[in-house]
Amino acid sequence: MAEYMPYTYFISWSNTGMKYYGVRYKKGCTPKDFWVSYKTSSNYVKKYIEENGEPDIKEIRKIFADGSQAREWESRVLTRINATVREDYLNKWARNIAHPELSSANMIVLRQDVQFETKRQQGLKQYNDSDAARRFRSKVLTERNRSDKAKKKSSELATLRNYSLKECLNCHKEFNLGNFVKHTKSMKCQKEKDND
Repeated sequence: MAEYMPYTYFISWSNTGMKYYGVRYKKGCTPKDFWVSYKTSSNYVKKYIEENGEPDIKEIRKIFADGSQAREWESRVLTRINATVREDYLNKWARNIAHPELSSANMIVLRQDVQFETKRQQGLKQYNDSDAARRFRSKVLTERNRSDKAKKKSSELATLRNYSLKECLNCHKEFNLGNFVKHTKSMKCQKEKDND
């Protein structure tokens, strides 16, 4: 019986920083054929090799008993490191066994979304570093500080008003400052005023 050892592998270019994580599960494959009779099945990697030369780092990462385990492991690794959306990985899609809803079409859209988000973050960083942003932050902080002081003062006044009892000059009864207007308009206070 022929030897069969599916495996996952990692290749990288030190000079460009590009990487690729792949799987080999064809019937009869073994790690012995890696980068001898088998280099990669990815067209993206083949094209990258044509343009940039062969990778200087070539590693077998894990060996499996069958192809389904190897494919599942590759999918888990690519999902965990977000290889399909990272700019430093040549992986364009992952056969996602754990999450089949993440198809290759969805991964391409996800990659585009991440590129847009990266550009948006760069724009925000440029704005945040600008003089206009600094002036705006300073203005907001000043207004917030003023607002906090005003709230504190208002709270202190309310406390004084509510707990400071005074004697009414009309009826000679005690009332708190918070109810001054209400007290002076009350019928009892008005009667006492009229009786004087």
